[in-house]
This record gives sequence, C-alpha cells and structure tokens, in this order.
Amino acid sequence: GSRDGCVAGIRQEVKAALASLGVEIVATKPVVLHEVLELSLKRVPPFTEDENPKGFHDAVILLAALKAAQDKRLPECFFVSRDTRFNQSAISTLAKKHHTSCRLVQGCDQMADMLADMHASKVEFLGSTRIQKAAEFMHRNLSKVQEYLDAHPFPLEDIKSVLLVAGDPIGINSVRVTRIDTAFPAGTPKEGSETSLTFYGEAIVELTLLPHSHPVFTSASTGENPPAGPMRGILSSSPYYGTFVFGTPIPLIPPTPVKIPAPLPISGTATAIYRHGSYVDEPIIKSVQPSGQKRKLFELT
Repeated sequence: GSRDGCVAGIRQEVKAALASLGVEIVATKPVVLHEVLELSLKRVPPFTEDENPKGFHDAVILLAALKAAQDKRLPECFFVSRDTRFNQSAISTLAKKHHTSCRLVQGCDQMADMLADMHASKVEFLGSTRIQKAAEFMHRNLSKVQEYLDAHPFPLEDIKSVLLVAGDPIGINSVRVTRIDTAFPAGTPKEGSETSLTFYGEAIVELTLLPHSHPVFTSASTGENPPAGPMRGILSSSPYYGTFVFGTPIPLIPPTPVKIPAPLPISGTATAIYRHGSYVDEPIIKSVQPSGQKRKLFELT
C-alpha cells in the first residue's frame, strides 16, 4: 500500500492499543489561536525566550489538556512532561482559569513513583487539606532538604540515569533545591505523633558537560558519483546528515567542557511531629534521590 495508507493503519493500531488501556487522546481542536498568541506575547511558559520565543506546540498541548480537564470537571490533574520550558507557577495560573488545579510532573518515572507512593499511603486527592499542609510544611523547610543533600551528595551516575542532556556529564558542581510542591503523610496523622512524609519537588543541578560532536566534511554527496580526490564514506546514524556521506574529513577539535544548569526532579522521605492540626518544629530528612531512580534501579535488578 501507499505510505499514507501505512501511516493511517499504524495510527489506528496505536489508538486501539491505547483505548484498550483506558488511555484517551485529548483533542487539540478546542484550542484557538488567540489563546496561544496571548501566552506568547506575555512570555508565559512554555514561551520563555525574549527575542525568538519558542513553544507553540507545547502551549497547544498544555491548553488542550487543561480544557479537557475543565470539560470533564476534574478538580485535579497532572501534566507530565520533561520539557524544561514548563514551570509549576505558570501551569497553576492557567489551571485556575480553567477551573481546575494542575501539578507539573517531570516525566513518567516520577509520575509512576508518585502514584505508587500515593496508593501505598491511601491518598486519593492531593488537593485535600491534610495534603496541602504537608506540602506547605516541607516547602517551608527547604533548607533542611538542602542540608541533607549537602551532606549526602548525589552520585554522578544517579543523575545521569535520570537527566536527558545533549552531552556527556562528567561532574556535578552544585545541587540547589528550589521547591517542594507535593507531600503526603503515610496514613492519617495522629495528634502528637511522629508522622512519615513522602515529598516531591525540584532541584537545579549545575553540571560540567562534554558536548556531543559530529564529523565534519569539506564536501558531501548522496549521489552515485562521489566527488573526486581522497574520500572517505561513513554511514550516518542521524537523519539530518543523510544515509551515506562522502567527503574529506576535517580533524575534529576535542569538545570543550561547559557548565550548564539542569532541572532535576527529586523525591524523598521525612518524619515530622503533628500537633493541633499542623506539622510543627522541623522535619527529619530520611532520604532524597532523583525522582524515578528507585523504579529504574528496581527494573535493573
């Protein structure tokens, strides 16, 4: 059959497979152009660059998701994305306009961990008062989470297993905790008792990175007759360079290490005293790790 026919057939198979899992594909038709342009003009994330703002498709996806949540009258939803253009503050503001609340979750690994922890703690609704109190308490005590990380730094391999960056991380310069936006207790807190808390948030990691480099050629051809002169052919794995490239190779310059900041989803556990309807004093941090790492380690073993 034709290429279009093959694509249509694959799409139908994917839709059927998703439907069998209870997954619904959200339509983007309800999103109108002026809504996207308004976000772009006001530089609302995912539009972040001043001179050449990018993020049109990301904005359409986010707005479509929020409109679907509004139509279904969902009091709470999750927006799962590893795209660093999104941020929680902007998503919360947009969600309110669509009469819902929305939490940004950075990747499927973090979402899987969070759902597993919520199920184990018998948490059904993150918007409840007891959940909000736990999150606010942990956010007020960011310094305690930071102290724990300073004393127990992440191994480089742990971060490499979670982050997707365009290069080879060779060192960690700093890790700064920026927010804790989700936390919930294990069960119902009891007056005057020590309660276990699970929390999720974000840290900014400054990495030393060796950028990826690609072969450079003085001339190139994908025709049957390669250019004359000393030649070398390479089979390229990149769709941007074609299937077979001919040319005279230029010696590669070793990549220069660069420092880049990268948002890192984190999760952890703590204990705190619950008294008179609130968490008091300071939490005792028990663990902090890149979010999603626990599940990956489990899969590897």
